Amino acid sequence: MMAGGFTNIVVGMITGTTVLIDRLGEFVFCLLGFLLILPYFSTLFLTLREDSRSGFIFHVAALSLAFSASLLFATFYYPKLFWELWGIWLYVGVTASALIIEVVMLAARRRSSRG
Repeated sequence: MMAGGFTNIVVGMITGTTVLIDRLGEFVFCLLGFLLILPYFSTLFLTLREDSRSGFIFHVAALSLAFSASLLFATFYYPKLFWELWGIWLYVGVTASALIIEVVMLAARRRSSRG
């Protein structure tokens, strides 16, 4: 749904049949959706290149963006459905805990590399 909606918006903007202001809400929703799946790709990248410091920093940044996007999505898009949307809140919790673990691992890696 996100990829199809994003593609329709972009094609509409290129051909001139769509104005971004008219479909801004859908565009932001699609971008937030892409940010939610970004940690999966950064994890794959990190496992393929294990000793990459820039990959590890990118992974921490991806987790931070995913956490922020999921928190924005949960609080602003469906604020009245707090208990009904338990999946997004589970994602917020898992992403926050993964972010904390990765930051601790980054700090430990820095300390071990210094001596």
